[in-house]
Amino acid sequence: MASNKPSQSTGNFPTDPTNTISQLDGKNKAPGPNRFNSWFYCHEAFKKVHNAICAQNPREQLKPEEKDYLALHLAFYLASWGMYRGSSFLLQLDYTTHFPVVEMLFDDKYDALWDFDPATCNNPMAIKDLLFKIPNGSVPKSKDPKTRAAISNNPNWGLYWRIKYSYDSYKGEAKEGSDTLVTKILLGTLCCLPAYDRFFKAGVKIYKNGAKTSQPLKLSANIECKKGFDSLCEIVGYFDKITNNAWRDFPKSDHHLKQSNNSYSYPTMKLVDMFFWNLGLGWGFVNVLCDKTDTLKPKKGGFSNAGKIKAIESAIEAGFITPPRKAPQANALSNKTLSSFARKIAKALI
Repeated sequence: MASNKPSQSTGNFPTDPTNTISQLDGKNKAPGPNRFNSWFYCHEAFKKVHNAICAQNPREQLKPEEKDYLALHLAFYLASWGMYRGSSFLLQLDYTTHFPVVEMLFDDKYDALWDFDPATCNNPMAIKDLLFKIPNGSVPKSKDPKTRAAISNNPNWGLYWRIKYSYDSYKGEAKEGSDTLVTKILLGTLCCLPAYDRFFKAGVKIYKNGAKTSQPLKLSANIECKKGFDSLCEIVGYFDKITNNAWRDFPKSDHHLKQSNNSYSYPTMKLVDMFFWNLGLGWGFVNVLCDKTDTLKPKKGGFSNAGKIKAIESAIEAGFITPPRKAPQANALSNKTLSSFARKIAKALI
């Protein structure tokens, strides 16, 4: 393992989320098709159908052709964000496997979840109940189809758990949806939670251990724990406080996907997702170059030079830094070189 470690500071840690979100928003605005647009297309498709249904009096049920259309959108969005990779049970299924979840999302009891914002919600705990209610006090670990069906088909359970136990494999085997899958679905459809994937969780840990906040924050990278949802609401309030709500406003400027003449504004949970995801991705590269873990503690043995070269290459590909005139070589990595790249990546996030 390499012993090269940057000897210089990477600068102040990004406590204010605005610039980090702006950095990712720039990728969203890149010309031509790109995977960052998939969330927008999926969420807008679901929201358009939901708005049309809510405008009806009396309210009608989701039509078969609408269910088919939305399941396709959901499947492609999930594929864009890694949920159909080789290790996923979804890879062996077609888009119709999402039918039960799509139908579930349009239950009128979940109307309050659409584009949830803790700052404007009169009763966040009611939202928590809609998402995470456990009627009998514990979530069963059983793979018994009847037990799982009793949860997914029971509206008394929180929507999160109902989605988690809604999927089966192509062989009919019970599959438990991961927290990543369930939250990606809820982000891309109702946008009531950020997606707790690898980079988002890393971003939460990095922020928790690196940001010098003006008040103690009980951040959690586990949305299924008791304080998971509460910590999410707390961080939104904190960002509002330290930025005077400015972190919400910048994306309204001429989004390239805006509809008609109306400017587009990201929902709150998408902004939270963008910040921690981009922080986890970008600062993760910094950590590799500095031989640190996501908790910002020294990594035992450090990272190899090959791993550091890969981090630099990935940071360039992700747009955090511009390509150097001369590509760095694994056998010629100096502390000065590593520090320079680490500072440049950090600067893009600060």
